[in-house]
Order: sequence, then C-alpha cells, then structure tokens
Amino acid sequence: MKTIFTLAIVALLSTTAFSQKVAHINTNALVELMPEKAEAEMKLKNMAIEFESLLTELLDKYNVMYTDLVQNGDNWSDVIKRIKEDELQRLQETIEKAKQSAQEELTKLEYELVQPILEKAKTASTQFAN
Repeated sequence: MKTIFTLAIVALLSTTAFSQKVAHINTNALVELMPEKAEAEMKLKNMAIEFESLLTELLDKYNVMYTDLVQNGDNWSDVIKRIKEDELQRLQETIEKAKQSAQEELTKLEYELVQPILEKAKTASTQFAN
C-alpha cells in the first residue's frame, strides 16, 4: 500500500513539474486595445475621405457635362456633339479608374498599417505565453 501511495505522489509531482504553461490570448481583443489601431484607422479614414472627395468632384463634373449634352446637344453641330460625347466617355472611364485605384490604395494602406500591429500583438502574446 505504501508503494502505491509513493508511486501516486511521484506520478502527480512529475506531471505537475513537466506540465507546460497554457494560455489563451484573444489577439483580436489585444489589437483592439492597442493605441496603434486607432491611429491606423484614422489614417485609413482620412485617405478614404480624400478619395471620396475626389470622386464626388469627378461625378459632379460628369453630371454637369451630361446635363449640358442633354439640354444643348440638339443645338450643336454633329462634330461638337461627338466631341462632347467623347469627352464625357473619357471622364466616365477616368471615374472608373479612380474608383479602382482608390480601392487598391486603401487596401494596400490597410495592409501596411495593420501588419506591424498584428506582428506586435503576436510578439506580445508569445512573450506572455513564455
């Protein structure tokens, strides 16, 4: 009986001595608490506002040109009307390219801003676990 009791204590002590630290860190919650996240969000928001302003300006110009074409197109010669239509078409293409470029730049900036924050959170969680 004494041998079983001794074996049980040795087994318990060895299990405790060799057990690893286990911790769960919610990386998303950690990132939310980091001051860098707010700064990154502000930079993204400012860039989005800039792009939105540019696109609004281009769309306003497009609408003015379109209205002018609809209202006055019948009074213009075919050559002038075709030139105005071509100009309107080019502006429409510019707007589409601007939208695409804006989205690409926002995605690129978001990656550039978020990646260091995630790395810092990963490093912090690794240090905490050790």
